[in-house]
Amino acid sequence: MPSWIAYCEKNGIGLFVETDDLDFADVPKKKQWQKLLLGSTLERIHPDTKLICYIDTDVLINEYAPNIFESHKPGTIGLISQFKDLPLDRLHSLRRVAYFRRNYVSDNYPLDSALFMDNDALYRYQDFEPQEDFACSGVILFESGTASEFMEAMFRRYQMPLKSITDGGEEAHVNFELQSNFEINWLEYKFQALWLYEMAWKYPFLYLEQGDSELMAKCIRASLMGNYFLHFSGSWNEGDHWENPLIFESKEWNKILREFFEYLKIPVAGKPVGKILPKYKMKN
Repeated sequence: MPSWIAYCEKNGIGLFVETDDLDFADVPKKKQWQKLLLGSTLERIHPDTKLICYIDTDVLINEYAPNIFESHKPGTIGLISQFKDLPLDRLHSLRRVAYFRRNYVSDNYPLDSALFMDNDALYRYQDFEPQEDFACSGVILFESGTASEFMEAMFRRYQMPLKSITDGGEEAHVNFELQSNFEINWLEYKFQALWLYEMAWKYPFLYLEQGDSELMAKCIRASLMGNYFLHFSGSWNEGDHWENPLIFESKEWNKILREFFEYLKIPVAGKPVGKILPKYKMKN
């Protein structure tokens, strides 16, 4: 919450947190489906709302990140892909996930599973026509009014039991419905970097050091240095790492993050300045 509040204050964004259950059906769907009700719920409380960005609660925010609302294109819904324009090798990262989960988390984890399903397979499993891309539904940027009404109607239309690759989850349904009915503005990966990918690609040694909370916090902070929103999705161990209380406790790191993002605003020209040597050298 502190990182969310700081980000909102810096960018003049209102923060709405819903803690009550919005689904009162006799056979309720998984909690994730209720994100589809938040737009219309917020609009009833604040009718002057124009733009809404839904964010899962297991997302950490870099408070120095740019305002996500400035990335909005009128008439579109903003989503972030799990497949395209990634700054890493997705398949190789997932291979690492399977290997390390099998060898260091649970010896019955399969080395081949739905983890490796491609874009078309994810849609066809739920009997949907494949769409252009597949987003992680943890961040959705949309306009009030039509989009909110559509999402609420979608929530009402799908009933339990649901065929879903995530045991009743909403992600494929959200992708199919939104991409079939709206123009999508594909936002950059940095607005929803997936810790599962980040950890496997950059910090695979953490699978061997899962009890080291300080090391975990350092790696998460380093990931936030290169990203805006960091999403800890999934029900496996990686999805719990956002709860590490040490992540934002380092005053020195918070200072570094602030100064670094201020430095990024300064243009560089690559002007040679001659040979420069350090004042101090590292000792073994």
